[in-house]
Amino acid sequence: MVAVTRVLVVDDNEDSRDIYSETLSLAGHRVVAAADGEEALAYALRVRFDLIILDLCLPKVDGIGVIKAVRSSPAARSTPIITVSAGDDLMHREALAAGADLALKKPCLPDELEEAVRTFLGAERRGEWKAARARREGS
Repeated sequence: MVAVTRVLVVDDNEDSRDIYSETLSLAGHRVVAAADGEEALAYALRVRFDLIILDLCLPKVDGIGVIKAVRSSPAARSTPIITVSAGDDLMHREALAAGADLALKKPCLPDELEEAVRTFLGAERRGEWKAARARREGS
């Protein structure tokens, strides 16, 4: 039996948020959606998620700010983060440097996101992403 995962989807674009949430729900994940960085932090710092899907261009608190806050929280710092954004390459590099685990570019089709989530969660269950993060952080 596959474990049910809890995923936080954060995107200020309602259509993207709804499509990603529905895609992941149909794939068997329990999804909570947030429309801005402030709302995302309210969830991420209070509820344990198995994965966060995060747009970088958000109102109130941008995606980089969300990543930094999550990474500095003892309760949430180990939560994997996949960014999905139309930002430029520099923005994606900044997200990875701030602590994101994977950066995807928009437009990201629902099937592409689902495949990335499936691949990433499989690697996470095998402990591969934790080892890669430790190497990247120099631990």
